[in-house]
Amino acid sequence: MWAGSTGARRCTISVRSFAPREPTPRRCGRRCVSSTWEAHFSAQAGALSGGQQQRVSVARALYDGRPVLIGDEPVSALDRRQGGAVLEQLSQRHETLILALHDVPLALERCDRIVAIDGGRIALDAPSRDLDVAALARFYEASA
Repeated sequence: MWAGSTGARRCTISVRSFAPREPTPRRCGRRCVSSTWEAHFSAQAGALSGGQQQRVSVARALYDGRPVLIGDEPVSALDRRQGGAVLEQLSQRHETLILALHDVPLALERCDRIVAIDGGRIALDAPSRDLDVAALARFYEASA
């Protein structure tokens, strides 16, 4: 940091302003959150809607970049298009996603493998390409 005078006025210049910019959580988060949501970055968490809170959580996960991500309904407050886009970004950033999803068509479309748990036991474990909504309906009807 350099502080000095340029004649008519005082100024402070950070050495960082001359160095290459490194990724920060804010910059990485902005990649996954539309610019229309930019105003919400500085908002209090309690002031954000469910979908906005989920986007912030996803931005954190994308920034964190760990190889495995475990998510419980990470896109439930988003519409189908946005949810699919977020899952696509997560799958590109993480080697493995373990997700609890109740949107069956979205799970079939975006996940490689479906595991259904019934009564605390694995009742189904199959590639999503071998399944359809009807094959999974019984697991969701029992919990409703």
